[in-house]
Amino acid sequence: MTALHARSSSILAGLALGAAIAFGATAAMAMGSDTTTETNCPSGQIKDSDGKCKPSESNAIDNEARIIYGLSLAKAERYDEALAVLATAADQNDPRVLNYTGYSLRKSGKVEEGIGYYKQALAADPNYVQAREYLGEAYLTLGRLDLAEEQLAEIEKRCVADCDTYLDLSDQIEDFRERQQRG
Repeated sequence: MTALHARSSSILAGLALGAAIAFGATAAMAMGSDTTTETNCPSGQIKDSDGKCKPSESNAIDNEARIIYGLSLAKAERYDEALAVLATAADQNDPRVLNYTGYSLRKSGKVEEGIGYYKQALAADPNYVQAREYLGEAYLTLGRLDLAEEQLAEIEKRCVADCDTYLDLSDQIEDFRERQQRG
């Protein structure tokens, strides 16, 4: 192997590794593998990346911490607080902010409004399968099995059929069908 060929091979291998890392990060985000944190801050405060609770209006809190804490509050079923924290995120068009806002709205009973946020998240990132899963769940809440199945098919196109978002929505659809048959 010539020195030039060896160098070219090394560069190509480095590029391939870089692409794989970038793809992995994108896929992880798309699959919803977001980190959550404890929600033990008093209302009106946000846990920053340093682990300390700070007033939500503090400029010292980075945007990522706001998004993560908003998700944590939503998962803890503290939807109004989640919405307040997510509203402080610097980039209101971040697909995660839109998705978690939609989630909090849907879970607090504002399903149609939540659907609008999911659609905005998907307009920003059509491969964001977690938003597709939540959109499918919202459609099931409205009794729209056909639209939920469309989202399941879109998820399947974007990740293998054993990814968590696919499995979760598939289970929700199956439960919906069983309830309709008993119903």
